[in-house]
Amino acid sequence: MTMRWITLGLGLWLVVSTLVLPDTTASRANVAVTGALIAFTSLWALRAPPARFINTMLATWLFFSTLFVDHVDKAAAWNDLLVASAVFVLSLWPLAEPMPAQPAHA
Repeated sequence: MTMRWITLGLGLWLVVSTLVLPDTTASRANVAVTGALIAFTSLWALRAPPARFINTMLATWLFFSTLFVDHVDKAAAWNDLLVASAVFVLSLWPLAEPMPAQPAHA
């Protein structure tokens, strides 16, 4: 469950980063929308764990779109690439460890 809270924070950071880091209008729009969707999906995944795979797709989108959209500042591009990578890894992290098997009662 902690992973979903971390991806929520990363999604919110993406939205805030568009206000802090200089970038093109197209890149800002892409990052803000993707960040908001990551944050929303992270909340959704708290109740429906398979929803975390939507964040896998969103992180993939953010990573590759960052490579193809022009950027004013390399810091903004690196921020987007690193956050996309983190969200990708965290979205594949299982919700919890499997519970150990209970002994059978005879």
